[in-house]
Amino acid sequence: MHGIVSMLDELNSNKYQQLVRDLLRDLGLPLSTAPHPHLSYHISDTYQTEQLLPLLEQITWQMEPFVLQVSGLGVFTGPEPVVYASIVRSRQLTKLHETLWELADPVCPNPSKLYHPDNWMPHVTLLDGHNLAFRLSYVVDWLNKHDFQHQLFIDNLTFWAEGAEPTVFPFGQ
Repeated sequence: MHGIVSMLDELNSNKYQQLVRDLLRDLGLPLSTAPHPHLSYHISDTYQTEQLLPLLEQITWQMEPFVLQVSGLGVFTGPEPVVYASIVRSRQLTKLHETLWELADPVCPNPSKLYHPDNWMPHVTLLDGHNLAFRLSYVVDWLNKHDFQHQLFIDNLTFWAEGAEPTVFPFGQ
């Protein structure tokens, strides 16, 4: 999968990565490299990157950093559940998300409908996968002892292609 995301600021990124490492340790699961914590706006299996990247660069020149509110935990249910930090959907965030969909639509033939503006639930994934299902109650209980009422500083758009380093576009540059 590939996607348009915002990488979290360093303080929150480190906090979430350490939280996941501690949780995996307590679950007795192998400690793997935690993914870069991020907020996803648009996900697909393919993009016309030679057209998309200049558009992302252009839109970030006009943007200023902003703050988002984290407000609790959530779970996307199913055979491979996802446990996430829930993000309050502000007007500013909704406008950015809709703008990115309009921008990406012509260069992305098959976007994930889960991230369409009508369906999107802003979040930061903490854990996911099929190994999580039977541990879900323990995971939620463990995470519930931590604070998920804080702010995130968003200052970039990033194109993240599977198997490649993310291409980061800082706001205002």
